[in-house]
Amino acid sequence: MVLASWKPSQRYDADLMTAYQRLEQMPLPLLDSIAEAYFYGGLHDSAYVCYRIIEAKDESVEDNIASIGHAKTCIGILDFEIYNEYNKANTQLLEAENFAKQHNLSQEFPYIYLTMADVQFESNVLKDYKFSPEIFKSLQRAFDCAISHSDLYIASIAFNNLASAAVKYNMVQQFEPNIARYKQALVAYSNTPGKRDASPRDSMIMADYNIALADAMSHYYHGEYGEAVKAFDQMRGHILKKSQVSRANFEVCISLFKYNAHRKLNDNAAALADLDEIEAIATNDLLMLELLFERVKFCKQLGLNAKATQYELEYYKRKDTFLQQCNLMSTSQAELEYKLQQTLYEVNEQRMSKLALQKLIFWITLFAVALAVTLVILFFKNRDLREKNLNLYNRVQEMIADNNGNSTPEHDNKDAQRNNDPAVLAIMDKVNAVLQTSQEIFENGFSLHRLAQMVDASANDVSNAINRITGKNFNELLSDFRIKEACRRMNDQTSYGDMTIAAIADSVGIKSRSNFYTLFKKTTGLTPSAYLKIKREQA
Repeated sequence: MVLASWKPSQRYDADLMTAYQRLEQMPLPLLDSIAEAYFYGGLHDSAYVCYRIIEAKDESVEDNIASIGHAKTCIGILDFEIYNEYNKANTQLLEAENFAKQHNLSQEFPYIYLTMADVQFESNVLKDYKFSPEIFKSLQRAFDCAISHSDLYIASIAFNNLASAAVKYNMVQQFEPNIARYKQALVAYSNTPGKRDASPRDSMIMADYNIALADAMSHYYHGEYGEAVKAFDQMRGHILKKSQVSRANFEVCISLFKYNAHRKLNDNAAALADLDEIEAIATNDLLMLELLFERVKFCKQLGLNAKATQYELEYYKRKDTFLQQCNLMSTSQAELEYKLQQTLYEVNEQRMSKLALQKLIFWITLFAVALAVTLVILFFKNRDLREKNLNLYNRVQEMIADNNGNSTPEHDNKDAQRNNDPAVLAIMDKVNAVLQTSQEIFENGFSLHRLAQMVDASANDVSNAINRITGKNFNELLSDFRIKEACRRMNDQTSYGDMTIAAIADSVGIKSRSNFYTLFKKTTGLTPSAYLKIKREQA
């Protein structure tokens, strides 16, 4: 078995974690089966671990809902029946009830309400039998749900417990309608081909017993207590096939029924005999407490105060012993819970570390792919940019070589011809001559007025001629010539190879580095650095 190497008494170690991890990784149907096997096989701690794993499954997965709901119910049953954690069991069962209501798991209600009633009854015993209507109410709900789901096994248990509560708390009138309902359910069960529940054999034996109980309760309800006693005695024939422990429990129940009937008949001797019979066969600590409590009440009613005191002392002594045993079981369960929480923490830590590593690998992979894609994109973009820059560079070389830098395009000449103004053309020819031959234009202070002096014309006439012929102003035309000269000097690595870009800019009359970059880019389409880089590559 998966948990075979782990024992609840052991200190937390790797065995529980190994078992937990193996169980957690199992398919849910298989884990359900293992949990049930542990539960009914008496390996309650192992069952508890399995149910806690199932309870922690993802509720958003529809196929998990039924298993989670059943696990919540079984945890509540274990908290009560094995660990004697009454408050914790009640809280767990309320949670199971809410979950079942939320997800329409009505098949869980009979087990939930039946266990709730048992929790309330045992708590009631430990509170010196203070009457609690919630016990009968929970049993009634368990019986109603079992009947509606044709669960004869739970219906039979609930019916028997309802009868006991009805006699104990004088609620026979409230119980009476259940007699007919139970008989009808039994007939429906018997007449349905193939109808079976979890334990058909036990259900049928329990059904025979409860039919006899129903007849006896009918007598009890109608005040026929003598007939009821006879009917209670006849019920013993229906429990012969039970196991020794189970048969003893039913014997106690029958004797308690008879005891209450004899009390109604004021047959004190018979009632005392019933109590003696119970004491001889009772194996359950709670039954012994119930017996002693009844003896105390009975002796006080008979005026046997000394005897009553004796039984009362024994009652409290046994009660203290029982509570100590409960505390031991609670401690054992707390130890298991602590180990389980530690294991869950370790498992989650490992899972989180694994997820973190997976995320890291994912992001590294994603980054590598993105980087590769980016590099490919940049490669093609750079290739296109290089081709574009090379084309721009070649155009600049053509422009520099064209007519020794003549800046008057063909369409500008046609424009001048259309204007048919010889004076304008004459001034522009002089301007071109100065710009193409004079080194003075590369001085920082060169101006329109100085150009006008050099061509022997007014500044307005020069500006008008430049604008009409080239479509530019003086500064733009001057910048074109200066940038072309800068390109020539960049090309002449022999004479200007040792000069920086800033020095070349200054040598052609442009002091501002930023202004030079702007003008260079506007004129050539390239930055000075890109131009030089291409120039070196072409060398």
